[in-house]
Amino acid sequence: MRKTKFYLIIVTLIFFASLNFSFAQISDKGKVQGVVIDNHTNKPVESVTVRLMKDSSVVKGTATDADGKFLIDNVPFGMFNLVVEYIGYKENIVKNVLLESKNPSIDLGTIKLNADSYTTEEIKVESEKSAIELTADKKVFDVEKALPTQGGNAIDVLKKLPSVSVDADGNVSLRGSQNVKILLNGKPAGLDGPNRTTILEQIPANQIANIEMITNPGAKYEAERETGIINIVLKKNDDLGYNGNLTLNGGTHDKYYTSLGFNVKKNKVNIYGNYDYRIYNSLSTGSSDRTNFLLNTYLNQNSSGTSRNANHYGRGGVDYDISDNQSLSLSGYYYNWDMRGSESSNYNSFDNLNNPLLQYISKTNNLGNGYGFNSSLNYTLKFKNPKQTLTSDFYFNKNNFDFDINVFQNWIFPTSSPIQQDQLLNNTQNSFTGQVDYVQPFGENAKLETGAKGIYKDNNRDIKYENFNFATNLYEYDASQSNTFDFKEQVYALYGTFSSQYKGFSYSLGLRGEQSVGNAELATTGVKFDKNYSNLFPSASISQKLGTTEQIQVTYSRRINRPQMWALNPFRLSLDPSNIFAGNPNLKPELIDSYELSFNKFFTTASITPSIFYRYTHDKIDRTRFLIDSNTTLTSYDNFSSSKSYGVELVGNATFFKFWNLNGSVSYYKTEVNAENIQVGLTNSDFTWSGRISSSMTLPNIASLQLSYYYSGKQAVAQGEMAPFQAFDISLRKSFFDNKLDVGLRFADVFKSQEFKVNVNDPSYTEVFTRGFDSRNVFLTLTWKFGTDNKQKSPPRRRQQNDAQDRPTDGIGF
Repeated sequence: MRKTKFYLIIVTLIFFASLNFSFAQISDKGKVQGVVIDNHTNKPVESVTVRLMKDSSVVKGTATDADGKFLIDNVPFGMFNLVVEYIGYKENIVKNVLLESKNPSIDLGTIKLNADSYTTEEIKVESEKSAIELTADKKVFDVEKALPTQGGNAIDVLKKLPSVSVDADGNVSLRGSQNVKILLNGKPAGLDGPNRTTILEQIPANQIANIEMITNPGAKYEAERETGIINIVLKKNDDLGYNGNLTLNGGTHDKYYTSLGFNVKKNKVNIYGNYDYRIYNSLSTGSSDRTNFLLNTYLNQNSSGTSRNANHYGRGGVDYDISDNQSLSLSGYYYNWDMRGSESSNYNSFDNLNNPLLQYISKTNNLGNGYGFNSSLNYTLKFKNPKQTLTSDFYFNKNNFDFDINVFQNWIFPTSSPIQQDQLLNNTQNSFTGQVDYVQPFGENAKLETGAKGIYKDNNRDIKYENFNFATNLYEYDASQSNTFDFKEQVYALYGTFSSQYKGFSYSLGLRGEQSVGNAELATTGVKFDKNYSNLFPSASISQKLGTTEQIQVTYSRRINRPQMWALNPFRLSLDPSNIFAGNPNLKPELIDSYELSFNKFFTTASITPSIFYRYTHDKIDRTRFLIDSNTTLTSYDNFSSSKSYGVELVGNATFFKFWNLNGSVSYYKTEVNAENIQVGLTNSDFTWSGRISSSMTLPNIASLQLSYYYSGKQAVAQGEMAPFQAFDISLRKSFFDNKLDVGLRFADVFKSQEFKVNVNDPSYTEVFTRGFDSRNVFLTLTWKFGTDNKQKSPPRRRQQNDAQDRPTDGIGF
């Protein structure tokens, strides 16, 4: 309670101090105003960047409102150039704007922007948008320019992000932790459940516009997950008329997909949609070597498998501008997934004299299918002051997966009858989310953001085992291994964030409160338990410009990682005779305190962003793996005392020539895990580093070439470490027929180096896991663009769904 009062007092004091600061007027300053319109349509252009320049330095700037109007006040007297620019238009410069005591207010009237070539007293600057953009709270990666992934999916895109790693099972980690929140267009979309990897594999890479990475989210963002937020923003076309594209792709080892997308816009209505069909065949290998020190025994397992996935994915939406200050959007997606696979494994166990203890062959056939859909409704209202907004979002998400796993075990030693078993799994997830956000500006440089959000989740996991009776040739239900687990969770939240700026100094303070109510039941045994708790999540950010090309920023936030359904289910599940898994219903949520110091430096043709981060986790949730007899291990989850992670990161982007861009990053950090509450002496710490570099070259009239390399050093876990892995990709792209046809060629994992290896070191045993797959592939992609002349565009305006700088839409924002 004392902490709560303290946070509220601090926020209140800063709030009133900033109000006084923001409204302060200085008498020896003037103002410049005007209106920006589209020269072709004569309509106002919203969100145009307007800057007053003195020599090469920015004195002050703003953006136009919904009526194209702008006002720059509190400008010190002097002579300036006014620079007006917006993506898709030629830059316009109004020269010799003079503010003085006898003329402190200047109205420049109407300023026209033209998407076509025209002459005026302007400086023409022709350059491409950077592949990586750095904003106050996030990094934004342009997928087409920075992350070439022809023929890939969302997993392939995430593998190329700085500080991100993806293991052989598709588990995504940010700065060494898998507790990262992944959103789709700012919405959870089922990506916070156990089927995250399966859903990400359904999203084609060519439908992704950019990736937003927020490593230290503030109070307005949902507090769930440890290391931050990754938001996948899908493409959306705002051109007038109709536009579309058809994509055909083929890859080695029988990998194919086709995609058809369209967009129709007229007056106040915009309709868009996309359909994709994908067939993906893959090969996999794996091994496990376990040495038992207590019994002097050794167990070896080798496996190989094949799988075939066929996916349908469709999405669409309608945007309707009710009036100049109101808009309504309805969108959704649906996917259908079908998988068939098989795997063969050999198990061999020996004593220290190499005498066989057991030997058997296991053959597994997998059948899986599922579907999912998401629907969302958004309403936005802008008041007379366009910076004052009220938005509401409602969305429903459903995912359903069915798996049929047939296992046949043929025992060689000791001689025994074969075992045949059918494992039937059904997993369903339903969630509903509603939220309201309000932004109240105070003057030009201060604002208060508030909001409320409610989430309801219903997760059910049903597992049925049937053993084959060779005497009757029938399957018999096995109640001892079958179970049904149901987990319902509700999360309610309120937040408030106040931010203000003066000259080069800005800050943001926020406080968020969340109440979580969870109810779980293992229907098979009748065991019930609750997970109820409330928490406060303060956040703070301070930023200072050190001139026109340098900026330093300090941020802090507290976050939470709630135990997920699969980690809570206490029922023991036999994965095979040597491996058992069970969840832990006694898990507590993790609480994480995160600090980050970053520095931005912009040069004429380059930018660098070094940062230092520190993260302390209370009650760290992690996997444990212990021997329960001579040959069997039990894998579960537990709360470790704590963990620390700290290190440095450097992100750089440079354009040495007009045709050559180079960007990359390197991270170096240490992880310390303290699990002595589980076992005396169970601690581990290690340094690790990762880096990636991408070189993009556009050779006129020839092709575009990109080289991309990634390396991830070893990573510490409580009982061992993950070995290093790396990958090198090459991409080529060429356009024909006035850019209507794009031909792409991608060589993925050229040196076939993406093998994953984990070393487990326990006082009673050691174990080495390896996993590999056919990651080396070649993809050929053909894309045909069609539609009306895209040079005549509608008046640009910031779309809420694809511009998280205005307001995070959902989830990203909340």
